Amino acid sequence: MIGLSRKVFGSMQQSGSVLIDAQGIIRHAHGDAMPTSSYDKKGITEAIASLSASA
Repeated sequence: MIGLSRKVFGSMQQSGSVLIDAQGIIRHAHGDAMPTSSYDKKGITEAIASLSASA
């Protein structure tokens, strides 16, 4: 599952980040139960670099 979700019988909520290009294609998605770990700077930077390289 991509995106934010909440367990039905639990109190854990997942946070994350998604990078979507101009055509609406998901280029990077990362989720984590810990909000402090939900932002994947390295992964997003690499995904942006690959978009720039192919342009």
